[in-house]
Amino acid sequence: MNEKPIGEALILCDQIITEAQTNKKSLIGIFNFIAGPQFPLQHSFSIFCVMSNGRGEMTVELRCVRMEDSYEVGKITAPVVLPDPNTVLELDLRFENIPFERPGLHTFELHCEGELVMEKRFNVLFRPPPPPKTSRQ
Repeated sequence: MNEKPIGEALILCDQIITEAQTNKKSLIGIFNFIAGPQFPLQHSFSIFCVMSNGRGEMTVELRCVRMEDSYEVGKITAPVVLPDPNTVLELDLRFENIPFERPGLHTFELHCEGELVMEKRFNVLFRPPPPPKTSRQ
């Protein structure tokens, strides 16, 4: 019998490094928003997801959704196995060149077998380029 897991963490970062002998994770460059001077803006990043208290084989889906109009910007789907509720499952998911068409509030939604487990809001901001440097003579 499958039991829906509980979400414990959803962290955005530049990179996730897994230490070979201990399987411990290092999250490099944690962030909560991105900003760019022009759109569309493409960005690559990793997402560290942690779930527990579930049981069984299931499919998880991580969706990036623009909140303004519920447009799905990107999606990753992966099969997972939770042998028992005491298992803590760590997922290292990677988005490559995800296209953000315009600034605005987005959300990352973690679904398991179609049910929302947890979400994290994420802002995409417009940041004008810095003014050109002037040289002193």
